[in-house]
Amino acid sequence: MGGSSLCFEIMRSMAKRLYFKDVVASEISFGVPEYRVLTILHYFKKISNRPVAETLFRVDFNRKEIANFARLRVDTVNRTIKSLGHEGHLKSIGGFV
Repeated sequence: MGGSSLCFEIMRSMAKRLYFKDVVASEISFGVPEYRVLTILHYFKKISNRPVAETLFRVDFNRKEIANFARLRVDTVNRTIKSLGHEGHLKSIGGFV
């Protein structure tokens, strides 16, 4: 029994990664940094267990991880998050997005 549950978990993990690559990676391939970061954040909000209509959503990734997902440099993500915060798209509380 233990082997089949392990196989199932591996397949679930692979399916999530393939879904991410299909849905998100194609969206962020050629976008401007603001679009890339917002796409990543919207994706993680969508797959969380929280209601989508909830206005505040705490991102459980640091800026380096967001940069890796969005295929950007950390400096660019920092500037982009700051810019999106000024525009009202994001809110940074205590260094967290």
